Amino acid sequence: MLRAAAVAAVIIAAFVLVMYLRFSGDSQVRVSVCAADPTWVQPSLADILSDRNPMFYYIRGIDEASARTDYERKIYQVGEGNSLNQGWVAVSGLRGVIDPAGCPNAVERGRSQGRLSLYALAGFEPLEAARDDDRVTVRVRHLDRGWTDLELTLDPPLSEGGTISFVEESGNLVAKYPLN
Repeated sequence: MLRAAAVAAVIIAAFVLVMYLRFSGDSQVRVSVCAADPTWVQPSLADILSDRNPMFYYIRGIDEASARTDYERKIYQVGEGNSLNQGWVAVSGLRGVIDPAGCPNAVERGRSQGRLSLYALAGFEPLEAARDDDRVTVRVRHLDRGWTDLELTLDPPLSEGGTISFVEESGNLVAKYPLN
């Protein structure tokens, strides 16, 4: 009798584990704001392209059309190292969004094997995120000012073809990132 109870307990535990893995795998995305400045106002494109921009060195010689495209993008993936980010930081005016206190730094993101990623949102705040297999959708709200650093924790990480999309409340796509 005792042996039958032990076998039943093992079978129930295995069933619970299988159901957990089956139903938890679809929604393994966690979103957290790890840094923000609600008072930030994006400098004008004219100021960005002038030598008044403290980061002008990184974009000197860029044509205005390319600069405007990056300037208007508004949501940026923070790469694993400052040198990867200097161009979009200089064009966006978002100084201070790379590796701020409270956010996973480049080393932590690199060691996470795709589980941690960081996005800088200029003039947007995240509302919620949902995951459907290898697609993550982050709903965002437009703001008149401010920036937000958004940490995404994905478990398991997305596969090579996975995407992360940022969509406004109205349904308009703001940005979409295929993973490297």
